[in-house]
Amino acid sequence: MKKSTLIFLTLILVLLVPSAVYGEKANNEPNSVKVSVSQIVPQSEINKYKGKFKSYDEVYAAYGLTKESHKKPQKEAIIINNVDELAALIGYTKQQHSKSFTHQNLSSPKSIKLPDLLSYEQVISDSKVWWIKGYADVSVDNQKNSVTAVTASTQIHGFHLGITYTPSQSTANISSDKRGFTAIFRGAYSYNIIIADTSSFISVPVSGTMNKTVFYSA
Repeated sequence: MKKSTLIFLTLILVLLVPSAVYGEKANNEPNSVKVSVSQIVPQSEINKYKGKFKSYDEVYAAYGLTKESHKKPQKEAIIINNVDELAALIGYTKQQHSKSFTHQNLSSPKSIKLPDLLSYEQVISDSKVWWIKGYADVSVDNQKNSVTAVTASTQIHGFHLGITYTPSQSTANISSDKRGFTAIFRGAYSYNIIIADTSSFISVPVSGTMNKTVFYSA
């Protein structure tokens, strides 16, 4: 391989491999990624939190959260440079996630034969940069126009470097007339953060409800 080609490939690799962040201390181990708060939260929103809190503990207390230490190294993390950035990260994303996401309760016309397995999805929490969806897989009996089984699950989507999502047990119940269902989605997302070269995380629970009528009443 020509030397010029080797140098070019080396430069490309250097540009593509992000800075490393691991465990309780940041280091240069490969395949790890760190992002800044400004990559997640608009600068205009960060400015709103300048001087609002005096300490990190005050931020945790204001939002009813606790900081915990990681038990093992994390490959992705968010760098927190000051109290304002922590407040903006939590405040902005929590504000976005607290907005109501109502699933439109549409009915399926009785004259249309539905597939035996239907899938529905709904955004249950959205930070604009990353979001969490709830999914309901529904088995139906077309001859009886009834729902026979429902399973519910959740998943995170979008740009969520430094964010870990842990699904909890989502549940689903078939309506008494068997023509619809209610699904309750549960989970928790965690900010993997680095403050003063020390890694920790903050966990935030999230939930949502989907009410769906699959068949018209007879």
